[in-house]
Order: sequence, then structure tokens, then C-alpha cells
Amino acid sequence: MTAAIRPRLRRRHSVVALLCVVVVTIGAIAVVVWRSMPDYRIAFLVDTSTAEASTAVAGAVGAAVQNTGDDDALSLRRFGGRCGDPDDTAQVVGAGAGHAARISRSVRGLATGGSATLEDGVLAAIKDFSGHYPFRGRKSNRIIVITGRGTDACTRDQAAVKRTLQEKVKAAGLGLDFRFVGYLTPIGEQANLTQLASAVNAQAPEFARTPADLTAILKHLIIPKPVEAIPVKTPALLVADVRQCTTSNTAGGGPAGPVPASVKLPAIVQRPPDTSVYGTSLPRREGDTPYYVVGPPGGPCKATVSGDGHETLTVGSRDNGIVYDVPSGVAVNSIVECEFFPEIARYILRGDPTDDLCGSAHPTGDQHVSEIPTGSEGLYASLVSDPSGRSMRSSKKIGGPSVELVADYLGKNGPQGAETIFCTLPSTLAETCTAELQYFLAQYISHLDVHVVVSSNVYTGIAALVEQAMR
Repeated sequence: MTAAIRPRLRRRHSVVALLCVVVVTIGAIAVVVWRSMPDYRIAFLVDTSTAEASTAVAGAVGAAVQNTGDDDALSLRRFGGRCGDPDDTAQVVGAGAGHAARISRSVRGLATGGSATLEDGVLAAIKDFSGHYPFRGRKSNRIIVITGRGTDACTRDQAAVKRTLQEKVKAAGLGLDFRFVGYLTPIGEQANLTQLASAVNAQAPEFARTPADLTAILKHLIIPKPVEAIPVKTPALLVADVRQCTTSNTAGGGPAGPVPASVKLPAIVQRPPDTSVYGTSLPRREGDTPYYVVGPPGGPCKATVSGDGHETLTVGSRDNGIVYDVPSGVAVNSIVECEFFPEIARYILRGDPTDDLCGSAHPTGDQHVSEIPTGSEGLYASLVSDPSGRSMRSSKKIGGPSVELVADYLGKNGPQGAETIFCTLPSTLAETCTAELQYFLAQYISHLDVHVVVSSNVYTGIAALVEQAMR
């Protein structure tokens, strides 16, 4: 080997050795980073605007963190203060393993007062997860929001709050798992918190009235990780004894044909045992599309199509039963849209010189309208509740609470047309109302000309709203 070749070989050996060192070093760093990442990262976001709840909240959070794993990364953030103040939310304990004792001590020393700055708190909590460090959890990244209010105290436009949070979660793309817990939350604000949870793809909130209930809820949100890590798939329920509805059609055309004797209910619909499924082929639909209703046994069930094309399907009676309703005509549809979906109303009435329909369209009496964020562009849904029990948005009282779900879809070619399901059953049959309202929305979506998918959280949100309205 010549003297000229030896230096080149030594340099080559040196480069190879250096590359091996670099590869080993990178591999070691990757292993260290992987081992440093927690399986679970849990952030507690606590409302400090309400002094009377502070002791119970501190006790419940302190008890919950003691049940976390030693390797879980825990953090604590508070919200509440003066609107617009940069300090209306702040991180109290940063994320990290072994922080249970620090959080337990810190949460007991939080100062209280000010307004419930819910939006700023949630936005800041999302930002806490946005950086590369502290590391996010490999299996779960959960934000538990404990609040005494269901609305943001610094704005009247709660719908804007939901849109902002929904857009922020979508833009972050972090797969965050929100859980909302209301403690002594006013009943009038619980529906808004339910909608807020749905906007960020969270389960329906849990509400507690006592410190013991709050502690139990937080412990439940901490402990059952192995169960929650495995999705539970409920098979569709086959109903083999569909009851045929009688049909009256004064709009012209032949009578509706019979519907199949069996139907599969979607897995999301939890049908109570003491119920029946009724069906009819509504004549105005193309091809006499079958439509089904979950209702109390014994019926009766009757479908009607009036001369102007107005469709109804009634199980029981209008004042004590379930009524599926499809309004007809531009004027009637416009009034419905003005009440519930202003964006669709503006589309229908654009350029109309007689555009004064929305001036008088508004819910009556004690009726409360709760927008249901569907998470699907163009799909609109609202739940209407009336504790005094006015049936079909009329002035007639039926002696108990009533609930109504309205849905419409605005596509490229305009709105599909509003459809409504009313439930005027007694509060003891609230589960039947819930099942039918959920089934109504599932069928409405299946009848659309476009493929629409919504989260199961939309259906659990409906259940929470019905339970609240009919309790």
C-alpha cells in the first residue's frame, strides 16, 4: 500500500466512525424522547370566578389527582377575572409527571372573583398543548374543564364563542379530548355548555350539585383509561315488528305502499324497551321512501299529506305523542328558517321585495332554542324546549314540557327543506323522546342527496338537552 493511499483510508475510516457516532447519538436521543413522553397528559382548567364553589372544586381536584398514575403528566390552569385582562387566565402548575401533590396544594390556594372568562381559558388550554414541549401524551391528551357557568361572561354572542373554539380545535389538529364538568351551573346555562362541548367534539357535560358528586365525576374521568382506550361498538338493533301507519293523501297520487316489516335502528339510538317502531312510505318523497318513528306502544299512528303538500306523521296525538312535520311552501319554510336558521332564511329570501317574514318570526312564550353544532358544513339543527308545554309552537298548553328538533341542510342548490319532530309525551317518557329525536336526525341525514357524517357527540348532545328540558 502506497503512502498516498493510507491517509485517504484513514480519512474514510474517520468519516465512517463519525457517522456511526451520529446515528447512535440520534437513536439514543430518540429513545430518551420516547421514554420521556407520557402515556397520558391531563390538564385541569378550573373556574375561579365563583367563590362559593372554590372549596368543593379544590377538594374534588385534589382527590382526583391522587388517583392518577405516577407517570401521568398533569397540569393546572385557572380562568376568571376582569374581561379583557391578560391575567384572566393563567397556568398555575405546568405539565409534568409527579405534579399531583403540587396541584393539590395549588388548587386550594387559588384566589377567586371576577367574571367567568370561559373562552379565554379554553383557548389558553389548547395553546398549552400546541408546543413541542412539554411532550403530549402518546395515548391521550385530556382537558378537564370545571366551571360554575355555562357561558362566557364577557360576550353576549355565545354562538361566536362556539365557532371560535371549534375553529381553534380544528386548526390545532391535536386530537384533544375535552371533558366539561359543571358545578352548581345555572340550569338556564347548561344547554349552552352542552353546545359548547359539542362544538369541540367533546362528550356531553356532566353536572354536579354536591361536592360528593363532583368528586365522583372527576375520579371517573381520571381512572377508567383502559376502558376508554377501547371504542365500544354497539351493533345496530334489528326491529322485526314494525307497525304500519294508516295514510291519508289529499295531495293527489295513489296511496302509499307498505313499509318493510323490519328495520335496523342506528347504533346511536338507544330505544327504550317499552316502545314500538312505526313506519309509513310518505307519498311526497321520491320513490315513497320509508320513514320510521319510535314511539309508545299502542299508537295510533297516522300519516297525512294535505292538498298543499304539508306532511305529518303522528303517533298518539298532537298533544300527547310524537309528531313528524314537514312544512310546505316557501312562506311557511321561510318562517321556520327565520326562527331557527337565519343563514338559510337569508338564502331563501334574498332579493325578495316582500322580505318581511323574519320580522314576526320568533319563538313564543317560554320556548328556548338551543343550536346544536353538527360539525358538518351545511347541516343545521336546533332543539326547542318549552317547560309550559306548548304544542307545535302554538299557544295551547298541554300540561307538561315539550321538545322539538328542527333540521335543514343548505347545499349548493339551496336548502333541502326544514323538517321537524315534536315530542309532547309526559316527562316520564323522556327516554322515548330522546330516542325518536336521535332517530329523526339520523333519518334526515340518510335522506339527503349528499353524504354527510356527524359525530356521535351530536346525538349525545341531543340526549343531554332533552333530559334537561324534561326533568
